[in-house]
Parts: sequence; structure tokens; C-alpha cells
Amino acid sequence: MPNPRKPEKETITICAYCGVGCGFKAETIGEEIVRMTPWKEGKANHGHSCVKGRFAYDYWRHPDRVRTPMIRKSIDDPWQEVGWDEAFAHAASELKRLQVTYGRSSVGGVSSSRCTNEEIFLTQKFVRAVLGNNNIDNCARICHSPTQFGLSATVGAGAASQHFDSVLQSDVIMVVGANPTEGHPVFGSMMKRRVRQGAKLIVIDPRRTESVDSPHCRADVHLALRPGTNVAILNSIAHVVVRENRHDPEFIKARCEWREFEVWAELVGSDDYSPDTIGPIAGVDPEDIRRAARIYSSGPRSTIYYGLGVTEHSQGSTGVMCLGNLALSCGMYGREGVGVNPLRGQGNVQGGSCLGSRPHDYSGYRFDTHAETPESFEPEW
Repeated sequence: MPNPRKPEKETITICAYCGVGCGFKAETIGEEIVRMTPWKEGKANHGHSCVKGRFAYDYWRHPDRVRTPMIRKSIDDPWQEVGWDEAFAHAASELKRLQVTYGRSSVGGVSSSRCTNEEIFLTQKFVRAVLGNNNIDNCARICHSPTQFGLSATVGAGAASQHFDSVLQSDVIMVVGANPTEGHPVFGSMMKRRVRQGAKLIVIDPRRTESVDSPHCRADVHLALRPGTNVAILNSIAHVVVRENRHDPEFIKARCEWREFEVWAELVGSDDYSPDTIGPIAGVDPEDIRRAARIYSSGPRSTIYYGLGVTEHSQGSTGVMCLGNLALSCGMYGREGVGVNPLRGQGNVQGGSCLGSRPHDYSGYRFDTHAETPESFEPEW
């Protein structure tokens, strides 16, 4: 049935609901949105969408939405609507006043992971070049702080190693502490398509999610571990890889530190991480641990996707390091269909990290503790 109200204009935009970042056309009459249509050229969704992105757009006209700048002199005063020029002048004046009164480091900024790369870059540049400090942050260091630390420690950068389309080249998909069919529906649909095409699926999650068993997707192995045993299970999988010589020595010698691998292999290869030891602790069948390890290491293209079920733990950083080490030991980096990929909560958490919206490094993961890093930016800024 055609839309009875013919749109006057369409604007390319990005859905703000989850971390996939689907491209949409916002169709409008005047300033009113009348329809959201999936954009066929969208790099993340290729014209597909979930029900939320397609139909749940009425929040744009919610009465609580702030539509004009507002200022107040203290938290006890009511908000006053003002024009943009007055708002900008007030913000600049207050930033200057606070720095004069309390010092240069008394102010800072937080970039949004629903912003574009360009906006994120400008925000961190403003903090560093105008405010004169490194007090810049973004949400990647909150929910996915262990990703930043864990992947930086293992592979050198706290970033996903693949784009979403890469899953369509995977032979084995391991999902850890995530529920992509509900949390990232468009990616979840791509994952299920690949499983229907024959890819093996391993799910590590206490819950029996739709990814484990549904009419369109069924896991080959489901490790329904007890909460808090992430590291034990992942090291037990690595134990099987090491003990059965399922690792990739050529890849490790060419791309990793062999001595560091030997130290890691000695740790995970000990009897402490045997499936027969870990299985009862984690509440899973030891044979399922062995099956997961054998399927993942056999590949030939195995990929890992993980979510907050890994990162929001006291052992979150260690859990991410376990995933990175497992992938490196099996040579599952540097090709389509492999890698270790965090499933984010917003559409451009990746950009927040890559574009330098963090206090300790600039764009491209260049640490500010290295003297040459700020020096390389100063001439351009």
C-alpha cells in the first residue's frame, strides 16, 4: 500500500539504535518525518533493517526532546531558551572562566559515538588544541574499556579487525557473551545467513539465545557456562589447541612474538586448564569444550564476535586478551572471514577510538606519552 502522504524530501542518515549503524533515508514533509527507508547503499546494512530502525522513529517529536539551546547560571535556576549565538558565547565564556579560576585541566570534553568520524576528530582536536589538555573521552572506554586494554595488549590496537560483511566469508563463527539476533539484528541476520550456508557456529553464553536454537539458526556447540567462568573456559579451549598441536606455528613466528607464545602455551597447556578440570567448574561438558576448540582451530576461516557479556566483568580485560591470544595462536587474523570483533552499543564507538577521542592517545592509536606524537600534530593544528 503506497504511503498516502508523499514525502517532499529525503535525507541520508544513520540509525542511532544499536552498534551496526545502518544507513537510512529519512523521508520528510516540511520538518516532519513520515517514513524511514533502508538505504540500499548503506555500507553496514545494504538496504536491510530491523523493525526498530524502520518504524520506531517517533522519538524525534517527543515533548522531552531538546530542540533549542538552553542555559542557566546554576543548577538551582530554571533553564532559559536562548539563540545559538548567545549559547556559544556563554559556553566559551564559562570555559575560559573555569580555566582561569581552576587551571587549564579543569575542563574537558566527551564525544558521542553517534557522531561522525569528522565530528569526533574535531571534538578531540578542540580539547587538545583549544582547551590545551588531554581531557577527552568517549564511551568506548566505559562499556568496552576492556576491549581497549585487552586488544591493545594482544594485537596492538583496541579495535575490531573486520567489517560486518566479513562474516559472509567465515567458515566458523564464535559468539561470546552477545546476542546479535536481538542486540544487533541486521548483523545477526547476516550471521544466520552464513550459518544456513554451512558455517559452523559456537555460542559461549549462559543464556539459550535465539542464536543457539531457532528455526533459522542452530549452534553446533553451546557452552552454557556459569557466570564468571569466561577466562577459565577460553583458556580451556586454548588448552586443547596447544595440547593437540592445533596452533599455527608459521603464523605465530611471522606475525607474533614466539617467546611470548611459549609462555602463554605453558600457562594454558597446564593441567589446571584441562577440559576435565574446567568443565565441572564452569558447568559444561568437557567434550563440548574439546569440540569447540577443534571446530574453531580447524577453520579455515574462523571469526570471533563478543559483547558486554565478556567486557562487563572484573575479569573483562583478561577475557578479551584470551580471545585475542586464541585467534593469534590459530592464525585467525589478517584475512577476510577471521579476526576478533567487539559488538558495540552505538554506531561509531570504533570511530571514537580510532579518531583519538581518548586521553592517552591521538588519532590512529598513537600514544601521547611518545614525544613525537603531539609534535606531529602541532604543525597542522
